[in-house]
Formats: sequence, structure tokens, C-alpha cells
Amino acid sequence: MRGACIGIIKASKSPFLPTGSYATGTVGWTEYAIVHSKALQKIEIPENGRLTDALGVLGMTGLTAYFGILSVGQVKAGDFVVVSGAAGATGSVVGQIAKLKGARVLGIAGSEEKVRWLKEALGFDDALNYKDAEFRRKFKDATKDHIDVFFDNGSAVRKFNKPNAKIPQSAAKSSTSPWPEQKPMLAS
Repeated sequence: MRGACIGIIKASKSPFLPTGSYATGTVGWTEYAIVHSKALQKIEIPENGRLTDALGVLGMTGLTAYFGILSVGQVKAGDFVVVSGAAGATGSVVGQIAKLKGARVLGIAGSEEKVRWLKEALGFDDALNYKDAEFRRKFKDATKDHIDVFFDNGSAVRKFNKPNAKIPQSAAKSSTSPWPEQKPMLAS
């Protein structure tokens, strides 16, 4: 099965990936693989990091969040940012980056437990449960000043955006919208 993985180099002819080093790549879910060194990236985990972070916050998840909110979303201090799928791997990182940039962040998640986690553990300014019967009203109230950046991990809420709002979409999730009547939007 194709997928990203982390592995230890058991034998190598590459000076960049010596035996005993760790690497990541899309080589499939297998115990052993013979892979050209160009298909791998050496992993260097920072102090207090974990090896598995290379598949999360220091890997594709983190890169998606980082470039999505900073390069595409162009978040800045004072922006109002809404993140769908906010309790997921990418959304949770997006919200934290937006907060570090001085934005006000509203997360959208699928349970009250996730809503609490976003506010209490991650410091989101507010969060809403899209499964709540009053979600549409609560969302409209929470976004009355309109949205500067909507980081879309699975839904498009265009009518609440400011003109020319930026809408980075995480493509892997864009088909799981809790608002199926709205088609995904690729750019502002």
C-alpha cells in the first residue's frame, strides 16, 4: 500500500543517508524496501521532538499548515481566521500558527470534546461544533464581522467571507464537507 513512512537505513551507498540514519519517504507500508536515496529525506528531529513528528507537524501535515496559512492565506495580525477540521492534524497546526501571527481564530470541529480541546489546550479564541443543531446560527453570529482567511479542511463557507478573502484548501479533505450543497472553492 502506498504511503508515507519513516525508516532506519539498514544499508546504504549514499553519503547523505548513512547506515543507521532515519529517513522518510513515500515508499509504501512495508518492513523493508530498496529505495534510491533521491526518494528519501533524512530526518533531523529537534530537541524534545519525536521520530513520529516527521509524519506530522514536521512532515506533510506541518508543511500543509505552514504554507497554506502563511503563503496562500497570508495571515497577519488582526485577521479573523476560521479553520474547518480544526481538531485534525493540519487544522490544529493552522490555528496555532494563526494565533502566533496575531490573528483571532475560530475553529470548527465535530464534537464538544474537540471544541473544548481547541479552546483550552490550543488557545483558539472560539470553536464551534458543526454537529450542534444551532451551528448555522452560532456560526453566523461568530462571523458577523466576516472572515479574512478561511482555511478549508473540508467545507466552503463563502457567503460569510469578506470580499477577496483568502481560502486555502487542504485537498485531501475537501470532499468531506459538512455543507454538501456548497462546492469547494480553490482560491479567493
